[in-house]
Amino acid sequence: MQKYDFTSIDNIGTDLIIDWDLLTICNLKCPYCIARNVYDKWNQMHTKRQIDKILMALKRSKYDIKITLVGGEPFLHPFFDYVVNELVKIPQIKTVWVYTNAVYYKQLPDNDKVVLCISYHSSQRDLEVYKNFLNRAKEFKHKIILSVMCYKLDRNLELYKKVIGLTKEIIPNVSVDIEPTVLDIGKSTNRIEHKELMLELIPYQNSDDAFILGNKTFNMPQIYMMLENGELDLSKYKCINNRYRISINGIVTDYCSRTQAFNIFEDTDCFKKIKLHVTDCTKECNKCILGQNIGFPKVLK
Repeated sequence: MQKYDFTSIDNIGTDLIIDWDLLTICNLKCPYCIARNVYDKWNQMHTKRQIDKILMALKRSKYDIKITLVGGEPFLHPFFDYVVNELVKIPQIKTVWVYTNAVYYKQLPDNDKVVLCISYHSSQRDLEVYKNFLNRAKEFKHKIILSVMCYKLDRNLELYKKVIGLTKEIIPNVSVDIEPTVLDIGKSTNRIEHKELMLELIPYQNSDDAFILGNKTFNMPQIYMMLENGELDLSKYKCINNRYRISINGIVTDYCSRTQAFNIFEDTDCFKKIKLHVTDCTKECNKCILGQNIGFPKVLK
């Protein structure tokens, strides 16, 4: 079980957590999509030359890295195989999370650095297509996570239950995460607005993440509920600013301040220059997207 102790300074760690927007091409049009809210231009992808620059920058990092391939739909990128196979060769990279909306599938490296995260969205309602995906994905022998994206306006609880049941039937060792979607990205109105749906699905959560507050342990949905109910005030904490996003135009964005840190196409030494630091964000912590995703970054009193 992976545990995050919010009360211990020893649990900060020094990893960089990096999301890489490999492309802005997707087969779905989810109304809560973060990427579609962020990018003015859609249907773009990193070229082979740009990919090589990003890989070079990652190789020069002075920190260990946990990287996530997102988009868009990463499996749609023509150089996806090349990217993931090169990432697992980089010593500093400890995990490579691959997100997919479970329509397309490409064979993944037989490497325990790789985690396949199936992000299920209600806009993907064809269960036969989903079943076909699972039957291919089950060949992957390392960690697989099903992340069920709960959407406020979708009241089809039975659909979510069927998806969870079907996934467990075909991939028995799958970990299940229940995630709320966030509307109004980047605004102070970021709130979890679908308590009933979350509460119905919490019993299906079986991921191995645990969050320690004092002498009690909570899973992620319980943390979300505590945030929404005002039972967890993040303003009492400080966080280590270690999460960045590589955007489609090469801009490396600091998640906490949402400001440009570097242009990775112009400076492949950028991850050498980053200095992790503790941030005191007492006024904004309950409003930002990281506050809603409390595992990133880890926090301390």
